Amino acid sequence: KEKKDSVHLLGNDVKVNANAGIFVTLNPASKDYKGRSELPANLKALFRPIAMSKPDNVCIADVTLLADGFSEGKILSQKLVLAFSKLQQLLSKQRHYDWGLRALKAVLRTACKMLRSAAQGEDARSKINTESSIIVRALEMNILPKLSKNDVPLFSALISDVFVKADFCNIYKSDEMKIHLSDIFQENKLDFDDFLLTKVIQLKEILNERIGCIISGPSCSGKSVIWAMLRASTMKAG
Repeated sequence: KEKKDSVHLLGNDVKVNANAGIFVTLNPASKDYKGRSELPANLKALFRPIAMSKPDNVCIADVTLLADGFSEGKILSQKLVLAFSKLQQLLSKQRHYDWGLRALKAVLRTACKMLRSAAQGEDARSKINTESSIIVRALEMNILPKLSKNDVPLFSALISDVFVKADFCNIYKSDEMKIHLSDIFQENKLDFDDFLLTKVIQLKEILNERIGCIISGPSCSGKSVIWAMLRASTMKAG
């Protein structure tokens, strides 16, 4: 405030760079953010408050997709944000559902990673369909595992309406993992259930994208079986 060239800090004279700034970004202390507290009044007085506008999710998705090589980033970003908006409106209200920018960025990261690892040399005419399929697959990987049972059909129907030309075949599922899982289930005298198989594969895909996750559900719903079978299958596959 006094526009001095230096300040006395912890026994030392520190030069002040007028072009430097200190910014504090806070999530508001509310029921949605547990454990958060407001800044002390004496500290808050040292900072100037800045009001932030709502982020342009379409623009953020467009730039992210184009930067990673999606040729139809503008179209796909609009469809992706529209899908998030419709999902938020039509699906049930659950505390663990997240339709904000953080969830959108997670889908974008997965899609960009899948595009980089996809095979090269596709026919140019099928490029749009291929990119749409990657976006759909990224949505399935990040959203399907956390949906309640009743919301899964709604999700599939809505995504089919938004991404009309996309190929909904799961081209990334591992047949090798199915074989290993079948053997592991039999070794542990468990029935090879399609539902548990799906959940094991979903858990594997989530852990490939994230450091950790939470497996939630009622008692005796197979939570321990899911992670135990994934661990055993991974160890057996080497």
